[in-house]
Amino acid sequence: MNNPAPRKFNTDYVINHQLIESSKAELVVTVLTDRDSDTFTNAIESICLQRCTVNLAILLVADNCSNSWIDSHTSYFMKRSITVIRTECGSAWKARNTSITAVAELFPKAKWIARLDDDDILAGDFVLQTMWNKLCGNHNALWAIAGNYQSQHGIRLSHCNLPCEQLVNPSYLLKR
Repeated sequence: MNNPAPRKFNTDYVINHQLIESSKAELVVTVLTDRDSDTFTNAIESICLQRCTVNLAILLVADNCSNSWIDSHTSYFMKRSITVIRTECGSAWKARNTSITAVAELFPKAKWIARLDDDDILAGDFVLQTMWNKLCGNHNALWAIAGNYQSQHGIRLSHCNLPCEQLVNPSYLLKR
């Protein structure tokens, strides 16, 4: 990971950071949630069900979440070894940039970041391993994109969001 985003979080708000696990993580999955939302659990569970050989860590970016919300979910975070950072970014793009900074600081071996919003569910049990294999097999790769499901009111929606054909064509992306 080169050129991390500027520091936008206070390390006083890092919760449940497992130093031993984080020192090995090569792939970090970040989940962005805000304003005391409870929709993040489906995203987290889809990550926990992944069948991966790569060392994996989960980072939850809790933007504008209250201390009482954090406290009420602490046992959930501990059980799943989730690192949580509490921030006050106020926008999705700032939270995404903050997650990049946090990964650079908290996960020294990280090579790749996979990002989910709190209403996303990974589309299968091998999504992260498949992406990892493709990224590691192509040393010129700068990014990868995969499909996901979304959830509404805690229920997975049937439509799978897959990248359109244009989106997997590098020449299409480079023109934009």
